[in-house]
Amino acid sequence: MQSLQALLMELTNAGIRAEAWINGSFLTEKIDPVDVDLVVVVQQPDWPEDRASKDVLARVARQEFGNPLKCDSYLTIEYPAGIGVMPSDRNNGTIG
Repeated sequence: MQSLQALLMELTNAGIRAEAWINGSFLTEKIDPVDVDLVVVVQQPDWPEDRASKDVLARVARQEFGNPLKCDSYLTIEYPAGIGVMPSDRNNGTIG
């Protein structure tokens, strides 16, 4: 739970407007879940311009939140209809 809270606090503190879709064994009656599965969804018009916020989103995409419970986190950008998609540079871990 601490890693999930840390991830959500980082998003909030960076002023990132996003949705977090949480799923997996973390939400079941499983006694000791080993991870939290979540998708962070950012609407393209809300994509941050500042480097600090982009760095937080890069940490989500690299699944760096994992102490003590691993966060299997994925980043998704929702684009309005008719807007083209530009790929991120996944080779060096940067976004934007």
